[in-house]
Amino acid sequence: MIEHICVFCGSSNGTEETYLKVAEATGRMIAANGYGLVFGGVEKGLMRKVADAALDQGGKVIGVVPRAFLEIRHRGVSDIRITEDLLDRKATMIKLANGFIGLPGGVGTYEEIFEVITLKKLGFLDKPIGLINVGEYFSQFQSLIKHGIEAGLIPSDVQGSYFISDSPDRVFQVLNTYKPA
Repeated sequence: MIEHICVFCGSSNGTEETYLKVAEATGRMIAANGYGLVFGGVEKGLMRKVADAALDQGGKVIGVVPRAFLEIRHRGVSDIRITEDLLDRKATMIKLANGFIGLPGGVGTYEEIFEVITLKKLGFLDKPIGLINVGEYFSQFQSLIKHGIEAGLIPSDVQGSYFISDSPDRVFQVLNTYKPA
């Protein structure tokens, strides 16, 4: 059963207003579905937007912040977990969550998404992973995976480790009905 959803997303707003709107909708939907939010813990960008929306709906929010980022932690979140570094932060977020959502973000966001997909593919993780393809943001991600499959370097069944949709509603439908293997 899913108790907490970890959202991987950017610490900046990006160039598209839709990124902010979908981050806000995702935070609201997490709280509305009775889930807690686990996120990177900073008060900037899409991270702030998703956390603020969950908090506004009365949701439980856990921020996970490396000690080096304490100055930019989200001060509206009462449950802040402090880690020694980014690797510990990611491990803590993965441990706390029962499901994952990827929103637009930078290199760190991609790294976090690839980590949970890899863990799931290798059998170390059996939790749902959904990517919300806001403004085609993850279309090139899909192309990269396809290219790796065609090159014989990524097994074709890796695509079954995650799901991708343009619609936050569809991602939550899958999360709400997910059954571990």
